[in-house]
Amino acid sequence: MKDKIPVFIEIAKDMANIQGLQKVCDILAEHPSWTLAHLAAHFALYDCFNNAMINSYLNSSDIATGMSPLQVAVTTGNLKTVLTLLTAKCSLEHLDHNANSVFHHAATTNKEIISALTQDTPPLCLNAQNKLGYTPLHLACVADKPECVKALLLAGADVNIPAGCELQNTYTCDPGYVGQYLQNNPNTLSHQDMKYGGTPLHWAVSRPVIDALVDVNCQINAVNFQNRTALHVMVMRNKLECVVALLSRGAETDLVDCDGNTALHLTVSQPSISIPILHSIIVFQADLNLLNNNGESPRHIVARTTNSKALYCLHAVGARRCPPDMQGCTSGCMAGGDNNGEPPLRVIGPTNRDILNQMLAVAAMEFASEKSGDKTTKKGRLLCLDGGGIRGIELCDI
Repeated sequence: MKDKIPVFIEIAKDMANIQGLQKVCDILAEHPSWTLAHLAAHFALYDCFNNAMINSYLNSSDIATGMSPLQVAVTTGNLKTVLTLLTAKCSLEHLDHNANSVFHHAATTNKEIISALTQDTPPLCLNAQNKLGYTPLHLACVADKPECVKALLLAGADVNIPAGCELQNTYTCDPGYVGQYLQNNPNTLSHQDMKYGGTPLHWAVSRPVIDALVDVNCQINAVNFQNRTALHVMVMRNKLECVVALLSRGAETDLVDCDGNTALHLTVSQPSISIPILHSIIVFQADLNLLNNNGESPRHIVARTTNSKALYCLHAVGARRCPPDMQGCTSGCMAGGDNNGEPPLRVIGPTNRDILNQMLAVAAMEFASEKSGDKTTKKGRLLCLDGGGIRGIELCDI
């Protein structure tokens, strides 16, 4: 300490008292390789950065941790100190021994510091991965700091970089930048799932948000820290419109989470099973018989519930029963069982299907159109979305 304390106290005269000396001794005992600039940054001594000796250590690296004075200032959460160091032209590209940039340290502080660091052109390290494979955006998610997450997104954080050291610098997805969209639509993300990571698709609150995020290259099948896609999350949230939006934009139905569950497994695992969501996932060709890490099929899971309509939905499209050696089965899934669920009530009298057949007949008629004197034969294609009553019919030329 004899090489640092006398010089430091001479520059930082406010610390020249018993309490100040005690603080300096304590911090140097904890960080003996800190320079004078590290000390000034830690104690928020703004005026000290006008001193030539302090400034000579401006971009120095702590021998033990590799942290720079700016990184130390960021960890204190003191905005004025950070601004002072930025004015002094501290390096934003410095990495500590764990490959953490200044943005990794800022990710768990507050949005004001992140905004200050990105007030000019964002540096390359904004999206750099540390030795654990985490970007600053990942760390903000882990720390459950939604305001920091949004600040990083607005600054230009790439949402398509996967977390994990085995994937470090090997991802091939095109960058996904959603900052401009969030700038114009500030209240379109839910905070509740940010701590689990993923992309803004995992945190979307409605179908229009999902469509907009996919349009700005947010990867639809990206996974969060639990290896769940946005489809997994929306199924668990019971958001039918979001589920359909994801499926219609190309979400894969058979990707599994860390427990081996597909979206279909999670659908039938909810306390209140949504039959429309179940129908949607089945229609988009989900594999009905995939087993999770516990060896359970969706039919096995739903057979343990009292939801006979959901059981019939799976049975009606060919979901297989469990093998004879499967444990914990009921009559709804065991080999040789006789419970196939409850079929829907039969409709008595004319149905919408009769109307649909008439529409199909009309749509199939050929018609001719005059074009430059030639006749071109076209047929109609009918798309019917029948959800217990025809809501809309679309005819298009082919």
